Amino acid sequence: DGVAFQYLWPNWPQWNQIAYGAMLFSLIFWSLLFSRRFLNLSVRAPKLFKAMNWIIILRSAWFVYALIFDHSLFEYRNIEIIPLSLIFYSSIRVWSKGYMPARFFVLAYGMLYLGFLIKALIYLSLIPLVTISYYSLHISFLLEMVFLTFALSDRVRILKSNRDRALQRIINQQKENAELKDKVNKELEEKIKERTRQLEEKNLL
Repeated sequence: DGVAFQYLWPNWPQWNQIAYGAMLFSLIFWSLLFSRRFLNLSVRAPKLFKAMNWIIILRSAWFVYALIFDHSLFEYRNIEIIPLSLIFYSSIRVWSKGYMPARFFVLAYGMLYLGFLIKALIYLSLIPLVTISYYSLHISFLLEMVFLTFALSDRVRILKSNRDRALQRIINQQKENAELKDKVNKELEEKIKERTRQLEEKNLL
């Protein structure tokens, strides 16, 4: 919107020409890394994990080429729909397999997709350009961050619950082992007493 240039780097017009592309690349790059880690794709969806690695490599190569050789490539913002679609699909796929923390992740990127949809409808002149629709993408990014916060909190809660259940199983197993040990020791003592009594009776004879 030109606000960053006005307030943050007014004396650096050269950076302003590539700032949008650099920031957008950073956003996509870290979103891919975060999604790959959060959804645990290497275990839950290995094929999607490989696909996301390729997207990271290709998007990084595109950024480096645009930065060095052709700044006009930064204007092709629609290519970001590819990595975002992969993230969205991966979250739905992992959620469908029973990974509960992914539910808020799906909501987060659903909000982002809604913002992109409204922007596309504005460009196609299918909905009027008003303040709320113009800033729809900004609002969707804000809602995405809120739902990603919920997703992280949900993941921590589920991990804590799993840890507590695992600890409880260990405690129960230790109790069972102790009870079994006491039972075996008691049976062994009874056998020793019985054997001793038999030996004493034999010696008396």
